[in-house]
Amino acid sequence: MKNILVPTDFSPYSRTALHYAAQIAAISGGTVTLMHVNNKPPENMQEILQHFLESTPPHSTPLAEHQKEHIKIEYHLHQGSALDEIIAGTHHQHFDLLVLGTKGASGLKERFFGSNTQTLIEKVDVPILAVPLAAPSNTIENIVFATDLEESEKGYAAIAKLHDFVQLFECRFTFLHVADDDASKYHDRIIHFRSYVDEVLGEDNYDFVLIENDSILEGLENYTREHRVDVLAMLRKKQSSLNRFFEVSFTQKMAFHGKVPVLIYKE
Repeated sequence: MKNILVPTDFSPYSRTALHYAAQIAAISGGTVTLMHVNNKPPENMQEILQHFLESTPPHSTPLAEHQKEHIKIEYHLHQGSALDEIIAGTHHQHFDLLVLGTKGASGLKERFFGSNTQTLIEKVDVPILAVPLAAPSNTIENIVFATDLEESEKGYAAIAKLHDFVQLFECRFTFLHVADDDASKYHDRIIHFRSYVDEVLGEDNYDFVLIENDSILEGLENYTREHRVDVLAMLRKKQSSLNRFFEVSFTQKMAFHGKVPVLIYKE
């Protein structure tokens, strides 16, 4: 996570995204690249940028001075379509992570990531950290990986990458599976899944949680309400039961509890 791209329109949403990106960069010794797309940038752009960098988003703890000293922030101004420029930037430059500020709400069906974020999820190959406005951007201590237990080479690669992220923050790592029918049916799949994960991570380096709920979405939301989850991670597969997570109302909604950042790896 050395090179992090944060698209910004200088709104509170992108300020929260920057705060998360800065936390990661402070620990990894990486660089945050702020990208602003505007065909007619204001004359006081430098003042706007300075104020943006110095302000602290709501629900957040200001970064300590020693952290700020280790954060390198670059600023790029582009003209054209914001979506096109972001996609082109991730394709032509070596970014390890794209951090997006998103709208958030308190209900399962009220959180809109919007069509732009949905398009980026489909078009961008680098991991995406989608951060809602109300996310409490304090220290990342607990990361939960929602899994459908399907084994694949790319899925294991995502787990290995996420393990690097976990080691960076020295935090708890939990695999979570929501069974939408009899959980006992998943016994063999769980054994196979954990056998692989044990080889990659070591059997003492993660937790595994299985819960039952008729709705995968509701199960995920209930878990995050009842437990501290600083980041929810998942693999966006072409075919997966978790795809329902990306298709609430079957359009452009990303349904989830509005305070939990979502880290998306794409197959």
